Amino acid sequence: MGCGASAVELCGFELAAEEAAAHVIEGFPTPIPDDRFSVTCEDRDGGLEFNFADRRVVINPDKTCQDDLMDIDSYPDKRRLHLIRNVCDSLELRNRGNDGWSIVFFKTIRNFRAGQPEPLPDRSVSAVKEKIKVVSGTKEDIPALVELSYYVFRYSYLEYFTPDYFAAMMDNPYHVFHVAKTESGRVVAFQNYAVEPEMTTEICYYYDIMTHPYYRNSLVMLKFAKKIAVDLNNPPHPDVRLWFLELIATHIHSQRYAADFDFTICGIKPSHDVVVQYTGDIESIDQRETYLLAWHWLVKYHGGIIRFYSVPEHADIIRRIFSLQEMNGQICTAEFVSAAEFHVTVKVEAGDGTLTITFEHFAADENAFALLLRHKKEEAMDTGLKTVYVRIPAWVPLPEYISAGMKGNGFFFTGIEPRNASEIYILYCCLCAQNFDFDKVKVCDPYSLELLSYVKNEYMMVN
Repeated sequence: MGCGASAVELCGFELAAEEAAAHVIEGFPTPIPDDRFSVTCEDRDGGLEFNFADRRVVINPDKTCQDDLMDIDSYPDKRRLHLIRNVCDSLELRNRGNDGWSIVFFKTIRNFRAGQPEPLPDRSVSAVKEKIKVVSGTKEDIPALVELSYYVFRYSYLEYFTPDYFAAMMDNPYHVFHVAKTESGRVVAFQNYAVEPEMTTEICYYYDIMTHPYYRNSLVMLKFAKKIAVDLNNPPHPDVRLWFLELIATHIHSQRYAADFDFTICGIKPSHDVVVQYTGDIESIDQRETYLLAWHWLVKYHGGIIRFYSVPEHADIIRRIFSLQEMNGQICTAEFVSAAEFHVTVKVEAGDGTLTITFEHFAADENAFALLLRHKKEEAMDTGLKTVYVRIPAWVPLPEYISAGMKGNGFFFTGIEPRNASEIYILYCCLCAQNFDFDKVKVCDPYSLELLSYVKNEYMMVN
């Protein structure tokens, strides 16, 4: 679709069209027959009008619609058809007699040019120029957070992100909320990290994180990291002594959609001797700044020498960064990390035709680790299990030989055990990046299934 629409206008059309279609599909447990549903789009008055014909709606004698389309209170968050109302100029129901009713919405286009198709917009980081400020989240931000979840997770959000959900998290003293806002006050991202009382109180981890699609490649993650760095000096709970910060750093491998489907995970684990363990690539500016800032705060508030674990290919650039920042540090690579520092602890979980192998640490010996993986896989295959996940904590550095050689042997590295919609999203993105065949496993939960479909479609767009 061209017509002179900008990237933001096209995004609004996509969201509104998806919401209208989802409203119709909700009423059909089986596929919709072709003669019961149709969609048309027409140029009109400097914009586009979409007409979703829904023939299932009963026409009563009073010629009024018996559907609950306009009943805002019918959804748990009272935001029924919120996207259409928010991004379009008009929304109405049209009586089509015996053919049912139509959902019709219209939106003007600023630089409308009828009949002139244009290439899809460049959704690159350069398009995000607004200044963003990170502040502590309050209950006044809850409506904006629900709206943000709508944009991020579309129709998967209802199960997880309602006003009551956010209110409960904010009332929990073990949870800390940060929101990222533009100069106009619009909430474009939020993070929630937690120190769960039933877990070790010395561990702090990400609980939820959401970023609006158009701000995923801004410096939102860097600003979140800065905010947490400030919290290092003022822990949210008096029992917090050791922090674990899991950062999702984006890597743009398509300027066309600029999505964060390929990511690295960095574990920052300050202890008495200050250890920073790292996985991934630090070539991009925002990632380098994030890690340097984290190191700076660790040295300032914890002292000691930083040990930085890296694959050999990244050792030189890390040394240059340490030298430029005048920081004391030991650069450890897989070539000279002693066997005493890395040992293998394996926890095996089986269920639903899959095997999950959880590693607490890596073996220093590459061959020994590879043999152990193969042995575990052979044991799984002997019992009829078809799929093998290898779950590796984010604070453990990922050796290069893992990504280079082991993926071809049928292992899929997940990194996290999903607990909520955010982590399910990350898990699916991680598996998509490894060309995982989702036909091998069953995804029964309807919200997870819909989220999986969304991730797979978006991932195919950028490849």
